[in-house]
Amino acid sequence: MRKNLPITGREIQFAESAVIISRTDSKGKITYVSQDFADVSGFSEEEMLGQPHNIVRHPDIPPAVYEDLWGTVQSGRPWNAIVKNRAKNGDHYWVDATVTPVLENGVIIGYMSVRKKANRQQIEKAEKLFARMNGETRLFRTFFSFINSIRVKFGYLGLVTFTFACIFIPSSYLGMKLFLTDPVASTITFLAVVLGFTLCLRTIHKLKKKMSETLEIVGKVVNGNLASEFPRKEGIEDADKIYSNFRCMTISLWGLLVQMKENYQRNLKLYEELFQSVGSFERVSQKQAHAVQETAAASHELSKTIDEIVLTISEQTRSLSNVNDSIGSIDMSLGKTSESMQNLESQAGNVANKADQAKQIFNEAIQSMEQIRSYSNEINKIVGIITSISERTNMLALNASIESARAGAAGKGFSVVADEISKLAEQTKSSIKDITHLVKSTSNSVEEGALKVGQSVDVFENLQNYIEEVHNSASKVKSLLLEQSKRLGEIRSSSDQVLVLGKMMAGTSEQQKLSAGEISDSMSAISKSAEDIAATSENIRHSVKDTLEHSQKFGGILSHFKTD
Repeated sequence: MRKNLPITGREIQFAESAVIISRTDSKGKITYVSQDFADVSGFSEEEMLGQPHNIVRHPDIPPAVYEDLWGTVQSGRPWNAIVKNRAKNGDHYWVDATVTPVLENGVIIGYMSVRKKANRQQIEKAEKLFARMNGETRLFRTFFSFINSIRVKFGYLGLVTFTFACIFIPSSYLGMKLFLTDPVASTITFLAVVLGFTLCLRTIHKLKKKMSETLEIVGKVVNGNLASEFPRKEGIEDADKIYSNFRCMTISLWGLLVQMKENYQRNLKLYEELFQSVGSFERVSQKQAHAVQETAAASHELSKTIDEIVLTISEQTRSLSNVNDSIGSIDMSLGKTSESMQNLESQAGNVANKADQAKQIFNEAIQSMEQIRSYSNEINKIVGIITSISERTNMLALNASIESARAGAAGKGFSVVADEISKLAEQTKSSIKDITHLVKSTSNSVEEGALKVGQSVDVFENLQNYIEEVHNSASKVKSLLLEQSKRLGEIRSSSDQVLVLGKMMAGTSEQQKLSAGEISDSMSAISKSAEDIAATSENIRHSVKDTLEHSQKFGGILSHFKTD
């Protein structure tokens, strides 16, 4: 036998309205437990389902009690007793237990146990009984089991017959022997017969009283009063069996009715909530149907809008393609411009170099002209000297002519020389004039040339500065063109991506257009379904209302039975 240890000795108190119900299969394994059973025992429903029912057996209960339990229910009869059960934590609780077999086509398929809280008087009586049974010897327990088996199988009359056979037959035999020899013995035998008859009358009276008590309980049950306390009665008579079985049936019925009332209250609340929920659902369904209709209209408009978007995207895609081509052309032009600017930069550099060389040449020319002007001044000085000499020669020639004239024929040759010298002086003077004029012209030309060369130098300096500016500007423009070309490359890359995305958007928009059409069709179908749901919800609400009214009527019937 299973020993459930440890035990604490602490008693669990629970509400008298608690209904502890469990069902097992034919082998005693739990198939159903009530919530009160789980709450009081401390075991969860998952822990108990599939386990033997002796999971709550307390070691203080004598084995004979469970032997009597199984012997009774396996024979198809209900069993009732005060039982001490063990909780999960080792505490215990006392119950008034009624176990009945569950039959299907006359075959026991399981057992149902209905337990309620035992009162203190029942607990004290059971404790004394269990203590006495645990202290009995094995021989006494065997005899008790034998007597109990006779009671179970044959009832009160069988037990009386057995007792009468054990006492009256030996006494009658002994009385007949003594009647012939001893009048006193015959008198004693007669008195024994009278006593037996008296006991029979007393038994009949007791049986009548118990039948009256049973009928009283039946009347209370018929009037729906299941909350009355039906005291347990120990006995072996058929009347005791009837009382005990009826009490077991009443307790089982009480447990079922309590469960039915609790379920009714829960179901009534659920029906009321369901009625309200269905009403709300009906209103929401109607709103949803209206909203779906609006959504269907919006979907149709959306389909039109998507058509316009598809057209716009197609136009934008074409525009982007043109822009992309234009950017390509600009990029090519910028490339050529960049090359031209590079050539310009190179040529400007060359021109700058040549201008610098020309500047140097002009500076050298200015220096040469300065030297020429210096030489002209020197020539002018020499010309002045020659002029002075020529004038003096001319004076000498004149003096010679005068002297030759004075000399007459003797001075005629000297006169010729003087004439020639005079002519030479005149020619020299004329040449000197020409030289002077030429030198002056040359000097003027040199000065004018020097001035123009100086101006040219200034012009070349300005030109050189301008060429440097052009070179710098060309370098900057080249850098800007390179940067612009790079940015145009990025813009073109982005434009390519945008073009690809535009094509993808066009494709997606086409799909969205189809989807929008499908959505519009689906919304129309959903709108019709929503209308059908609203109509169905109204029918459900009426059905729930009818069910609620029937439940309230059923509650009125249940209220006839008093369970608390």
